[in-house]
Amino acid sequence: MEIEEEPQQVLPEQPVHSQELVQSTSLQHTPPVDPRAEHPFIYSTETEIPSLSAPKELTPVGDRRRDRRRHSSNVQRTPTGDTGGHSPSTHRTSGGNTREQSSSLQLSHPVDHILSVDRITPPLQRQDRVRRAGWQQRTPYTDPCRPKRPRIRPQPAHVWAPHALIDPDHLAAYQAYKRNSTGELRDVDLLEPVGVPWFHRFQTNTMELEDTHMDAYLHILRKRQRYYSTVYGPRINIQDSQFYSWLLNDWERLMGSGADKPRRSWSMFKHQWSAEELAVVRGLVPVGTKPWNEVDVVLIPCNLGRTHWALASVDLTTGSIYLMDPFRQEVPFRHRKMQLACLRYFLPSMLHALDFHGRRRRGDMTYTLQNKPFPLNIVSRDRVPQQDRGGNCGAHTLRLIEYLAANRDTFDWSENEMGTIREKMAVEVFCNSKDWTSS
Repeated sequence: MEIEEEPQQVLPEQPVHSQELVQSTSLQHTPPVDPRAEHPFIYSTETEIPSLSAPKELTPVGDRRRDRRRHSSNVQRTPTGDTGGHSPSTHRTSGGNTREQSSSLQLSHPVDHILSVDRITPPLQRQDRVRRAGWQQRTPYTDPCRPKRPRIRPQPAHVWAPHALIDPDHLAAYQAYKRNSTGELRDVDLLEPVGVPWFHRFQTNTMELEDTHMDAYLHILRKRQRYYSTVYGPRINIQDSQFYSWLLNDWERLMGSGADKPRRSWSMFKHQWSAEELAVVRGLVPVGTKPWNEVDVVLIPCNLGRTHWALASVDLTTGSIYLMDPFRQEVPFRHRKMQLACLRYFLPSMLHALDFHGRRRRGDMTYTLQNKPFPLNIVSRDRVPQQDRGGNCGAHTLRLIEYLAANRDTFDWSENEMGTIREKMAVEVFCNSKDWTSS
């Protein structure tokens, strides 16, 4: 006799709560992921997951810190030797009883206290506050009458000998590198690595120097000025070759090409400069320079007409520009005035934007900035060595910067020595570089 089984009633599916899902993990093959189980130290089992789109009432900083201390005293971590804080472990309560806890840990304070840290102090405001505090501590702009005491560094033995011969060991290594057929690249503190053709152009008389050649050697001069302050003038700034090109491009964009004075609508002391542009005057770029309120002279190499190198020495104590040109031919003054108009008008405007006169240290003879351009003075060709052939203007300009950085007013080299001088500069850049593959 067969017994008929009573049909079972099919009940409608009931929604299962998240706690039931966590408890029934042993009965399911692929349980749904609960964010509370993934982050047990943030979410609590008795509170709902907060919505970031609708922030709740903020908690004062003092209450948040007090709750954090209370939480650290109530909750204890697992002892050494357990599997970790995220796995189930045995915790001891204040009454001495022990109980098993799951990975979702009970917190003694609401979740909002932890999630509202970024809302109380937004990242942008926090970075701005840290930047202002660091700026007051790291720069002498806070109190010009009390400049920061310079850090005393041991001065290694260094002798300024511009006419010394090239070190035989360094010359042998340089020549072996040029004979190398693999053509490995070298890191000379530039954005891009350089190879053998770059060094060959550096030491050849008939070839003009590019911006990269100028910046590589100027970087070495700034290093010497930093580490050998007893030999090189500490109150002299050496700018890179891009500074004049950047000012010239802005001048032509605002005033037009070939203008020797600005438009009437342009106001010198009301021009708005960006933070990137004023970073040069603040001594942030290039590496190795100082804020202009701490120096007296600024040496600026200028690529006049984008074909000829000359040196503009800016005296900040008198507000004057002195042009040293190794060109063998005489150039009309109005032509030089047009080529250096970007320096004559932009430099006073940039100094005024940083309150240059008010930030100079007490006791310095400071030129009072006026609403007029810096005067231009052409140094006599009898005092500046002249080139006899094209291509050596860049090397002459680097030689002038090297002498002026060492506080030398007389220049005692000639065009006949430029072959040895350019080779010596190339060897110095090579010895101060390293293999690009190992950098």
